[in-house]
Amino acid sequence: MRRSALWLLLCAAVVALWTVSPPPAAWLDRVYGGVVYPAIAAVLVPLTGALELPVAALVIAGLLLWLVLSLVFSKRTGRSAVWRGLWRTLVGTATLAALFVVLWGANYGRTPLETRLNLSAGTTPEPLETAALADALADILRENADAPEAWDTNTGSPATVVGVIDEGIDVNHPDLRENIWTNSGEVAGNRIDDDGNGYVDDVNGYDFANDDASVYDPDPISGKGDEHGTHVAGTIAAVGDNGIGVAGVNWDAQVASLKFLAADGGYTSDAIEAINYAVAEGMDISNNSWGGGGRSQALEDAIKRADSAGHIFIAAAGNGGQDGVGDNNDATPDYPASYGVPNVVSVAATDDTDALASFSNFGATTVDLAAPGVGILSTLPGNRYGRYSGTSMATPHVAGVAALIKSQEPGLDDAQIKAKLLRYTDEKASLQNKVATNGRLNALRSLTENSDTTKPRVTAPRPASGGSTRDRTPNVSATVTDAETDLQQDAIRFSLDGNRRDNFSYNTGTDRLTYTPPRLAFGRHTVGVVAEDEAGNVTTYNWGFKVVR
Repeated sequence: MRRSALWLLLCAAVVALWTVSPPPAAWLDRVYGGVVYPAIAAVLVPLTGALELPVAALVIAGLLLWLVLSLVFSKRTGRSAVWRGLWRTLVGTATLAALFVVLWGANYGRTPLETRLNLSAGTTPEPLETAALADALADILRENADAPEAWDTNTGSPATVVGVIDEGIDVNHPDLRENIWTNSGEVAGNRIDDDGNGYVDDVNGYDFANDDASVYDPDPISGKGDEHGTHVAGTIAAVGDNGIGVAGVNWDAQVASLKFLAADGGYTSDAIEAINYAVAEGMDISNNSWGGGGRSQALEDAIKRADSAGHIFIAAAGNGGQDGVGDNNDATPDYPASYGVPNVVSVAATDDTDALASFSNFGATTVDLAAPGVGILSTLPGNRYGRYSGTSMATPHVAGVAALIKSQEPGLDDAQIKAKLLRYTDEKASLQNKVATNGRLNALRSLTENSDTTKPRVTAPRPASGGSTRDRTPNVSATVTDAETDLQQDAIRFSLDGNRRDNFSYNTGTDRLTYTPPRLAFGRHTVGVVAEDEAGNVTTYNWGFKVVR
């Protein structure tokens, strides 16, 4: 009895210490997120779509384990003292391990994420005196991305939906109201999950921070709140040509409020839930003007699942550290923009001279392109307008253009949209070696230049498909071509028997891929070639042959 009391006291002390001073978020993610969580999430998350269940399951499992072991080993078995001592040690270790896992689970996924609200000098919202002034300023501020010229080509479509994963949005703002996404399967205010998606009354999106359908939550006293999300939404899709306020990059796209940030930040688990929701509801694009919290395997996995679903994830590169000066993301990653997932587009900010903004993060390999992000005029709650600066403000310019591309060519997937965004930037000397494209977003070029949707071709495979050879080290080859792009070797992936082989050769003059394998076993072998052109069009070609005696 005394030993049990001492053991419970020790467990209570561990819980208390953990509560008062939890371990660093990086440790949590590295140990729990990299090992324990993926194994649990692989089974439970696909079934539930909720990340809270694995934690609850761990808590229940830990308690049951403790109760069962306590009952079993409290009985006097009549075995030797050595045997009983061994079992007590095992019980104590198992109990502590279960408690450890439960505590990791309770903390994991709750890493605070800081918004990219760079509210330094010059970013204070300024009310507008007249609608005419707003229209004029909007055009000036969008001009550097050539949005006005692009509007002569396309102003968007309500069929294109952008998930704004951010703070909430003032859905009744007169410049946003017509372009707020409506979930057609949900009846407002009846407290029933009409469409069976697990969220009650999610008519315009969902508030994952507060677990309710109220996507706009101003402070009841000050009236402040959700400025950041409302500002971002206006840049993407404020109603155009309506005689009031500002014009978004995309005049007609729908924006869904996927709120996971409150005034003091948000949590990784809520961000993941918002991403999952966007994908489940068929939103092809999300704007992610947020970051912080370090690397998260669970968050990266959510973005990978979005990529598999054809969803493009546009993210702010970040606003530097406490000194207000931009950092190099190549050296110090800023997440989620720095996840190396194909659907991520990382965005830096430029000023009105096309120079990199002083606060903007950069990266010659990890940041894709830049967009206007200084003094950006957009919507604010309460029928107001104001100017903000930050990579948060640059990112929705790119999301808006992505939505224009999707509206114009609905059949394009995320890789093709990303390719158009990056291929048709305007190169700027000030951005050389600062972003991967060396350029700033250009809406007009992205919409009008080279709408290449033709995939690369793989022909003349050797050994022939379905054929056989007596040579156990055959010359494996194929012709890989593209009608618009001069393919390079780094645009091609080659595999033999399911294993990637990087030591193949590709002749750009003859377009011929060749590979000489080590000595092959007798029997059937499979070859795979994946080729992607500059427009993001991807071809996968597989064939098989036999090695016979």
